[in-house]
Amino acid sequence: MKNKTLLIAIVAIVVLAILIFLILLIKNKTAPVMFPTDEKACDEIQGQKLKDYCYLGAAQAKQDMSICEMIQEQWVKNDCYLNVAQAKQDISICENIQDQERKDDCYLNVAQVKEDISLCEGMHGQNKKDLCYLRIARAKQDISICEMIQEQKIKENLCYRYINPQ
Repeated sequence: MKNKTLLIAIVAIVVLAILIFLILLIKNKTAPVMFPTDEKACDEIQGQKLKDYCYLGAAQAKQDMSICEMIQEQWVKNDCYLNVAQAKQDISICENIQDQERKDDCYLNVAQVKEDISLCEGMHGQNKKDLCYLRIARAKQDISICEMIQEQKIKENLCYRYINPQ
């Protein structure tokens, strides 16, 4: 009788733990979704949104911008080009991005990864250029790059203040 009660209690605890786990899993909307890294497998996915995300993941995994062209949703396609450009450190890939703000983000990311201030010049808007110079100055710990920043507050409060001259 005691063993039977103990067994029922253990089974109940295990079932309860499984239910709690499943409820938390369902409620967690940020749970990562794993997609294949082969674009051919993406073709089999139903639903264009999921298919686009699959292509995005495959393009990133293979660092292949031609896979980005399979994406239908333009903002996902822009992110795809941005991610591949950054991974390959190839600024020319940024030119495929339709949205100017995302294109500038692409230039910014590639310039930062390459630590190449000349790439900042391809950006639109002085604020973006200043941010680009700031990131590279910080990455290289090169206070002379701060001089290229036009906005005084950024130059003084974010660049000079946080870079220690060698």
